[in-house]
Amino acid sequence: MLVPAASGDEYIGRGDALTSSDQDFLVYRFGCALYFANANVFAEQTEALVSGGHRPRWFVLDAEAIGDIDTSGAQALHTLLDMLDKQGTTFAITRASAPVPELLRRYDLMERIGEARIYDTNRD
Repeated sequence: MLVPAASGDEYIGRGDALTSSDQDFLVYRFGCALYFANANVFAEQTEALVSGGHRPRWFVLDAEAIGDIDTSGAQALHTLLDMLDKQGTTFAITRASAPVPELLRRYDLMERIGEARIYDTNRD
């Protein structure tokens, strides 16, 4: 379940609100650029969503609001992908617009994610 964060700037998942029918597919929307000032927030939130008893089959990052990624943000994504790989969770990205796909390539993330796991909309 996505709920507004206390700041109102983003939506975060509430792991305690997930039921067994929700556990296969998790969509996480990060509401701003993924860079040094907030990469730790991204890392903490995503780790909380996939650790413990909740292990979704798919973790989908809704990247509509991510307009930039720096090296700290890229490292946070690499760390998330490592966690998801260990638990057998498929990672995908939706609604990523320029320059995000190119930044994913620059930071060697596109190769890990796969072009086929980048979707134009949340409905794909």
